[in-house]
Amino acid sequence: MKKIIAIIGLTAMALYYFYGSTPDTDIFIDKIEVKNAAVKKVAPPLPLPVKKTVKKKEITKASVKKKLTGEILDLTSTSHSLKSIDYIIDDRLKQAQIYLPPQEYEKLEKVLKKHFDGEKIVQKISDHLAKNLSLEELEILKKRTEDPFLTKVWGLEEYANSSEGAQAFKEFLVASKKDPSPEERVALMKKFDDMVGGTDSVVELNSAIVRGILEGSNSTMPRDQKMSTREIKQMTVMLADQIKDNVDTKVVKNLLFTYQELSDGDIQDLIKRSSDGTFSKANDLIQEKLKEILLEGGREIGKSKLHLN
Repeated sequence: MKKIIAIIGLTAMALYYFYGSTPDTDIFIDKIEVKNAAVKKVAPPLPLPVKKTVKKKEITKASVKKKLTGEILDLTSTSHSLKSIDYIIDDRLKQAQIYLPPQEYEKLEKVLKKHFDGEKIVQKISDHLAKNLSLEELEILKKRTEDPFLTKVWGLEEYANSSEGAQAFKEFLVASKKDPSPEERVALMKKFDDMVGGTDSVVELNSAIVRGILEGSNSTMPRDQKMSTREIKQMTVMLADQIKDNVDTKVVKNLLFTYQELSDGDIQDLIKRSSDGTFSKANDLIQEKLKEILLEGGREIGKSKLHLN
């Protein structure tokens, strides 16, 4: 179960780390069925009766898939975690309001609210899953959301990605300086992170924003000052290495906080489940779409030519 369980929480961290120094489409369309009655020709002709159109909802595979993806995202706390981006963006905007002139702040607010809206991101992710997962795969995922253990795990993640959880995480970091987690527990969380690709996911998402900003900024430069595609790629890779150096420890601390109520045996169970093919495929699709969303948002930030502290 590669990370419908935790990667979305780390998505919020990706935005958090970038902006601060601390821690597609199947839709159901109602079909109108028009019943035309046979009209006998008589003399003299009689006025034709007015027939009312009758809306008939047809249960289609697309509508079932759309419903299932919505339920899966809700039951796995994925929707909640994605929407936590909203209050992270609000926090970044509050900080930007301190150092940006009013006109520049309004410009930044417009860009961030448009491209990093939690509700819209959830919808885009839902559409992407419905489009790229089969009905059978979605039914398998839905069935596994009934697992009591996973339900507990997702509940812990939902709390960790709430505003209350964010405050509790800060308190956890302070407390851990005086009373650090046992080395065995830290090693276990590092193993879990390696298996589910948490750190790599955060780096990829941050890199998508960075690349987008570079591309957006580059598009506004005079021709003789533009960077080549190769130069942008090289700079993105260099920055990704810097991001990873700063993120890996923070990710492990986040995992220690999020799963502090789980025993070592529970974590071992999660590690075993990380190889689940269906969850891995769903996670990869989520990661793929998120990178696309963050890349696009980064480009708009770059085009705005705004300076972010």
